[in-house]
Amino acid sequence: MPATSGDQHGMTVHGYCVHCRTQRVMVNTIQVCNRRGRYDLKGNCSACGKGMYRLGGWDAAVQAAEPENVASASNNRI
Repeated sequence: MPATSGDQHGMTVHGYCVHCRTQRVMVNTIQVCNRRGRYDLKGNCSACGKGMYRLGGWDAAVQAAEPENVASASNNRI
């Protein structure tokens, strides 16, 4: 499967930059297939330009970006 770019999805992806030691926006983000057959996101840090890697593909990034899903999930556990 070809890698898909973040520009096609029109969203910003946040990840942890090991070099900056903080959460940063990933640029030039692509979806890659790992050795277990699952999808992950790979890109560069917007501040320092070092490589970043985030577990989970675009589906996980979209789900994490939606704040109402987090609120409804926590209400269901009560």
